Amino acid sequence: TDSTKPQCSYYKVTPTSKVIENITILRDSNATFKTKCFYIVGESYVLLKNVAVYTPPSAMIADEAIILNDCANVTFKDVTIEGSYSQINRSGYGISMNNIWNSQYFRLVGHAKWGIFGTNNVSKAYFTDCDINRFDIHCYGGDISFSNCEFYNMFNQFSSIFGMISFDKCHFSQYAPVLFETSYNAYTGFDLVINDCVFDVKPRNNYLISAGLV
Repeated sequence: TDSTKPQCSYYKVTPTSKVIENITILRDSNATFKTKCFYIVGESYVLLKNVAVYTPPSAMIADEAIILNDCANVTFKDVTIEGSYSQINRSGYGISMNNIWNSQYFRLVGHAKWGIFGTNNVSKAYFTDCDINRFDIHCYGGDISFSNCEFYNMFNQFSSIFGMISFDKCHFSQYAPVLFETSYNAYTGFDLVINDCVFDVKPRNNYLISAGLV
């Protein structure tokens, strides 16, 4: 229409790998400012390997220890994130992503009071042998698979998802595999496959799908 004025932009990328490896970051318990460790934007073929981030208990929130925006072909191998600047009821992420296509995660370990992931616009994400306490796509994405992964005490949250979400040989401990994010009121159809998984069920999170407020 006359009032629609779309804008487009692009990044010039190369086929060579951009590698961050063999780094351990120890955040200080006396810190009064948040150290955001890595900010990667507009890149293709990114590898984070043997990287660890340790965050002690803190009153701070809204963490983004590792930030990736507008990237493709991203791989995490043997990355550990223990703790984040977050509270049980206040958000903060170990990995924050927006507009990421084709990402892979091998032996990713992520534990924190809040969810390790906070993402938007993430498509084609593949998790193998990971141990995480939450994966979120707050708005738009699709084709997410988890193989031989451990989940505990929370839920995975999705909004406006397409394609397939699959869990194969995963272990859920007091954990809901799928919760529909209600903030955007955007519910799209997708296929859900749960194959050969084990559930440790207690009164909390004793369901496969939470679809409240639809």
